[in-house]
Amino acid sequence: MDSIQNILSTYHNIEFIGGDFNKDDLKVSLKFVNNNDEFDVLKNDAWKSGHQFDIDLFKFEMKPFFQRLVCSNGMSLKEYGDGISINKKQYSPRHISYIIYKNLTQNNWEHETLITQVNKLNSNNVSLKEFYSAKKIIDSIGSRYTNDNMIAAHQQLVLDHFSEEKFLKAYNIRNIDGKSDKWLSTANSGINAYQFFNNITWFGTHRDKTNVTTSDSFRLNKEASELLFKKCLDLEDFAPTINI
Repeated sequence: MDSIQNILSTYHNIEFIGGDFNKDDLKVSLKFVNNNDEFDVLKNDAWKSGHQFDIDLFKFEMKPFFQRLVCSNGMSLKEYGDGISINKKQYSPRHISYIIYKNLTQNNWEHETLITQVNKLNSNNVSLKEFYSAKKIIDSIGSRYTNDNMIAAHQQLVLDHFSEEKFLKAYNIRNIDGKSDKWLSTANSGINAYQFFNNITWFGTHRDKTNVTTSDSFRLNKEASELLFKKCLDLEDFAPTINI
């Protein structure tokens, strides 16, 4: 932590924006952004780049981190990250301090990576499989409530942000019982993927309205991040109809 304090006192553009502790896997996440690196991915949709450092009992990981300013949610990009196993010689406080210093003072992540992914989401809808992957988390949160007012408030939020009505009606089905993963992954929800990403992050960051726990927020952020940086959305991955 001393090395981080030294960096923050020297490089005033680097800001520590918070940390998370995930009790499920005993992981601590530290998040930093570069205040000199603000950029637009869409019109009036500004982000900042930074880094996330994850530490648990077995490894130390570094990931690129992007913070969306409109709602202050952050997304980590796992596939472009790096890690050190605790059982290897390079896992030492000195080496970890060097990696933190190197990454916080040398921002090498291309904005184009995020811009490309946002444009891809903005041009596609989510499948029912992608929709229900997120809604499963939302439903698990609601299942814990016993207070009638909290149950009613949660149900209204679900209707506002995760409504199934339109696509169930379009497919002329009551629910998805009995539908295979293959069917769900090719079924169009009619919901824009970037808007759906926004719905997930809204639910996780507006805790004063949604009453989610820190752990819930972590799960929703992870779900949104995986959707944002998914290599190929479900509805992109199918063969076109042809005449033979």
